[in-house]
Amino acid sequence: MNDAIETVRTALCYALVCDDMKDAIVGAVNEGSDADTIGAVTGTVAGTRFGATEFPDRWLTSIEHWVELERFAQ
Repeated sequence: MNDAIETVRTALCYALVCDDMKDAIVGAVNEGSDADTIGAVTGTVAGTRFGATEFPDRWLTSIEHWVELERFAQ
């Protein structure tokens, strides 16, 4: 349970304090520990705060089946 609280605390700190999406996610992931989970939670909160269009294009285009996912989201 403590790990879950620490994950949410770290993710919220970065997502709400950083000035842009990339800094929030990279900073949170670089904290170490459960980096993939912290990054996912941070990305969700930062995506809500900054908007999905603020994800760096090179991150999005490296996702397998990105074109289909983007089309599905519209």
